[in-house]
Amino acid sequence: MSRDGEGSITKLRAAAYALLALAVIAAAVPLLGLAADEEPVANKPVTTTATSVAVTQPATTSKKTTEKKRETTARAAEQTAQPGPDLDERRDEANSELRRKKLIVGGAAAALFGLVLWGRRIRSKRRKDSD
Repeated sequence: MSRDGEGSITKLRAAAYALLALAVIAAAVPLLGLAADEEPVANKPVTTTATSVAVTQPATTSKKTTEKKRETTARAAEQTAQPGPDLDERRDEANSELRRKKLIVGGAAAALFGLVLWGRRIRSKRRKDSD
């Protein structure tokens, strides 16, 4: 014996399972790196430059030592450190990419949740009508 609405419920379940499978695949593709044309931002190497080291002076110093330190300080001031990579820009780029992925997954989850609630409402109405 089959009821009149049983076929439409089966179709609804099939649609819900298809959407669920699609959401899982959509969430897995970026995590596995299957859709990336280039290397993810988090895996790019970061290069840094060396900085000057401060030298402490003893309480008593000779004139020669003082002159050498002044020359060293003057040379260090002339040499400017090369600017390194902009880490804030890369961090912001990675955060915005992560935020976008989370919004997509959250939207898919909300859509699936709405679909489940809608299906349950239809099912409960049909049960009340058949009673």
